Amino acid sequence: GMTRQLIGDELLGGSGFKWCGNVFPLSPAFAGLADVISQWGEKMVGHFGLKGLFGIDFILGGDERPCLVEINPRYTASMELIEPYVNMPLLALHKLACEGKLEEVSLVNTSECVSKGIVYAKADSVTPDTSSWLGVHADIPFPGESIPKGSPVCSVFGKGISEGGCLFHLYERANEVYRELRSDDYHERRKD
Repeated sequence: GMTRQLIGDELLGGSGFKWCGNVFPLSPAFAGLADVISQWGEKMVGHFGLKGLFGIDFILGGDERPCLVEINPRYTASMELIEPYVNMPLLALHKLACEGKLEEVSLVNTSECVSKGIVYAKADSVTPDTSSWLGVHADIPFPGESIPKGSPVCSVFGKGISEGGCLFHLYERANEVYRELRSDDYHERRKD
């Protein structure tokens, strides 16, 4: 499966080249990339002897052609968005592939878009009681934890029937987190 990375997304507290999450599936406008990237993957498997799950990061040049950035020979963070659309856990598929027992795997066709966003602190902050975040968000900090500006607070998720709707939902979730963060008592806690 292919996802689009969210890089430097200011609505998630990101800037520059900071990774802020992913959106799945890739917009139909980029459907032609799937064949190219699949060919890259097959060549990498043959050349490097890769087995199981791995990720390929690329950017699109001005001519809309992909340019390789890096190969991640492991389970990647974006894979958790893809996993619900495969018929078994990805790490189980990874194990089968490493043992040479994996058959062809295909994704279930989905009409929805899903996203994951890393919420970065926009100011030095202190987390609230985060117990209500359980089951809603991921990578949840302890209540009362000091989070310096620019550091990750937690991960949030969005869904929608389009990429735009999905991202709108994702940003709503991020804003819920920002509303709960306390930045005013951060400096008081640092004095203790």
